[in-house]
Amino acid sequence: MALPFVAVGVATVWSVLKAGIFYAFGNILVRIVMGLGVGLFSYSKLNGFFEELKNNVQTGYNTMPNVILALLDISGVSTGMNIFLSGISVLVAYYVAKLSIGVLG
Repeated sequence: MALPFVAVGVATVWSVLKAGIFYAFGNILVRIVMGLGVGLFSYSKLNGFFEELKNNVQTGYNTMPNVILALLDISGVSTGMNIFLSGISVLVAYYVAKLSIGVLG
């Protein structure tokens, strides 16, 4: 007599577990997609910004007289500018990744 009630109880527990698993998986999936969206959008916009910034700096650098350019090249100013812009790019990428992970967390 008790067997039908046990089968119904097991089926009910299984349906509740299945719903919970699908809810948790769906929630995690939505967070991952949101994080990827934030990361990809930010990367695409920041990449364009840094390319334009780099082009503007190079244009301004190349408009100087040749003697000054030679002195700046000897002292390594162009390498320093590239390192500086790379550092800013890494810093911004770090904060974007932190924001993206914040969406996930």
